[in-house]
Amino acid sequence: MSDAEQRKIKTDLAIEITLATRRMGLTQRQAAEKMGLTQPKISELMHGKLGQFSQRKLMDCLIRLGYNID
Repeated sequence: MSDAEQRKIKTDLAIEITLATRRMGLTQRQAAEKMGLTQPKISELMHGKLGQFSQRKLMDCLIRLGYNID
């Protein structure tokens, strides 16, 4: 998988996490608690700073928000 493909996947996952937290009406602090992250990390994620996030970690975040990922 190319770097561009990897970045696209991570960006798509981050967008879905952001949309999910908004749909659920969660604050960044509440989202952080649900996903096992700190509020500053959630802020970075929501602002597209994805360098420290692996694809697996982003998928884990979605699972913690109630998504079923195969």
